[in-house]
Amino acid sequence: MNLFWSLAPELIQKIGDEARFQDLKRMRLVCKLFSVLFQRKIYHCFDINIGPFGYPSSFENRGIQRRIDKLEALGREEHHPAKIFTKELRISTVWPPTVKPYTTPTDEEVKLFLELLVPALGSLKIISKLEWFNNLTVCDAVYSAVFECIKPMIPNLTSLKLSQIPTKIVGPTSKFNAPILILTDPRLPLLVNLHIDCGGEDPNQTTLLSLLTALSKLLCNSRTTLRSFKCLIPVHILGSRMPTIQSLFNLGTNEYQDAAITDFVTSPEFVRYVRSITPTIPHFKALQSLDLQAFGAYDSELHLPYQRHTFDLWTVMANTGIQLRHIKSDVVTKGLVDYISSYSGGLQELSVKSYGEENAEQPGKDLFTRALNFQHTSLRFLNVDSWDHKWHIFREELATTGVFVGQLTFSSLEELQIPVFIDSTMENISLQVLRGPTDGLPLDTKPNYIWILLGLVTQKERFPSLKKVIITARPPRFDPPEHPQDVELAFFKAATLRLCSYRFNSATPATSCSPIPAVIILFQDQAMRHEYTAVEISPGRWGYSSNSMRTYPDWDPEWEYSACTQAE
Repeated sequence: MNLFWSLAPELIQKIGDEARFQDLKRMRLVCKLFSVLFQRKIYHCFDINIGPFGYPSSFENRGIQRRIDKLEALGREEHHPAKIFTKELRISTVWPPTVKPYTTPTDEEVKLFLELLVPALGSLKIISKLEWFNNLTVCDAVYSAVFECIKPMIPNLTSLKLSQIPTKIVGPTSKFNAPILILTDPRLPLLVNLHIDCGGEDPNQTTLLSLLTALSKLLCNSRTTLRSFKCLIPVHILGSRMPTIQSLFNLGTNEYQDAAITDFVTSPEFVRYVRSITPTIPHFKALQSLDLQAFGAYDSELHLPYQRHTFDLWTVMANTGIQLRHIKSDVVTKGLVDYISSYSGGLQELSVKSYGEENAEQPGKDLFTRALNFQHTSLRFLNVDSWDHKWHIFREELATTGVFVGQLTFSSLEELQIPVFIDSTMENISLQVLRGPTDGLPLDTKPNYIWILLGLVTQKERFPSLKKVIITARPPRFDPPEHPQDVELAFFKAATLRLCSYRFNSATPATSCSPIPAVIILFQDQAMRHEYTAVEISPGRWGYSSNSMRTYPDWDPEWEYSACTQAE
């Protein structure tokens, strides 16, 4: 114990800054010094997530009861640490506990719950970041009480996240007013972060226009301070009343120099419908990160890569000369590929997806054979996710061409996630997928692209900074699927055995200065997720550990353990 007291407080604080939250909760039990020094981080955020009570003595009930006990302690204890350190408040679910499982609470149960909830929320005086989920409860009394408790917090807010905002009025009482009242409150100060998410519901024009009006005024007031802006709003219903980007941000031609937004999250639908008056968007001069997230109903027209729209955000971005550092997009288009190719270096993170859209293979090929050539020196994180077999990310063509096979050096790349597709017959699985090269010789005439990819990315002279490789492979679709669970289970067992017995030689021996990256292979579908982490036991000799999360009741954990220890 004396050893801990001899540590410098600065060192302990650094440990706390780098440790995971769960580890912090354990470390604070070691000694009183740790408990005191870690309080600031442990109590920094207060999360209220109290769901409906289930059956007595259930695991869920015990977790809910612990959260209720924390609320009660916060309202009762005069010197509770949360009153000093809590600056973030997240309210997602607030459901009064009930005697009968999964029932609507009675008036008496609501009253008893509010007697501990209101004092707890009222004791939080220094909240600067609020995350509000509008569908937090089914009880009007609880909803109103929670909203009244957060009103005194509004003048101190610098970060505001409003989620699940309904844009249509349902029933005699609408819960839409709370987000509008927060956005239009004159006491709301200049914001640094603003996130608006409507949850994808069918919109009503009147309520949607009210939301956009309040949002536009707030964006104008905070234009010199706002750094992060997330906007997921179903604007397509407005028709001819659709706002332009200039009108939404309420910025004139002489005011764009003051716009400070660096991170912008929106949807392809928003980009499609909200036009720009000019061919460029000068208001986004400070932009560094752009995230396009799929939102609402799937629109096939949005996913036609080479369809000519009247407004192409990526073309507009190229006209501004802005060089983004972070790009995430749920839709890959020709414009995106051209934009990435329009400047050299600077892009640090690229995350793209493909949902099986028509004619999507060409952007995938262009991305890996052309666009990444311009960003290979600066790219730190590359994440590619695709459910479509037509996206030839790493198959026949890219096994012999493309940026990975060439001589380019990815000097900054730390994490790579990429899909590898699996053929659709059991014969091909046994011959092509589960068999990798042994002692440098292939077991069949057709190459195995998982092993080719592993051999490429473990070349330390080309990937000196690589720390993690995540290879995603989904199970094949069997036709006819008479017993799909049995077939898939057999496939995963065979895949595990093959991974555990596989060895390949590293191009450069691992040293303390150049460790071999952790290789994680994910076999996943909608029902399960299997994770195999490759560990180099000795130079050129690899073993795999497994962490599988599955829904199949007949899975044998003893088999999994024995299979994964064969590499030792």
